[in-house]
Amino acid sequence: TFECMGGLKVLEMTEMHMHSLPDNITTMGKLSQLTLDRNDFENMCDINAHNFPSLTSLSMRGMWGRLVFQGNCLRSLSHLEYLDLSHSGVYVEGLCCEQQLQGLGQLRFLNLSYNFAMRWDALPFTATPQLRHLDCSNVNVNLSGSAPFRNLALLETLNLSRTSVSVTHSHLLEGLKSLVHLNLRGN
Repeated sequence: TFECMGGLKVLEMTEMHMHSLPDNITTMGKLSQLTLDRNDFENMCDINAHNFPSLTSLSMRGMWGRLVFQGNCLRSLSHLEYLDLSHSGVYVEGLCCEQQLQGLGQLRFLNLSYNFAMRWDALPFTATPQLRHLDCSNVNVNLSGSAPFRNLALLETLNLSRTSVSVTHSHLLEGLKSLVHLNLRGN
């Protein structure tokens, strides 16, 4: 189906009841924006990210079931700047998000809001030091470390509303030198 579309830069496949993308899509090297909102993906690896080496924006909002976010599924997306996984039933087995975000060193926007509970690594965002906007609202977050954002000196917006994070922890916001908007409502 995609063989004659090698020049595509933007592809939107919203609400198509898809479970996966074919592994043999090899002609999508110019694709920079991929939208897969409201589909039936069960695992992040099912998008076969290695087929989209130029991708800068990926949206997988509103999956119908549970979306397993495994480590290294997105590693090949080294140019990715925008990742929206909100309202997708994102489920992480074990700790999040160091392994899941490996290879995403250019990521600037990450939305994990309205998903299942997550246990974070001590430094969950070490792979994404360029983050400017992070939304984890309405996710029950269990912290493993005392200063989870210590390496996010460029972060400007942080939404931790309704995450059950203890705002009395003295090192919670350590390292956030560029922060201009902080939402802690409902904790």
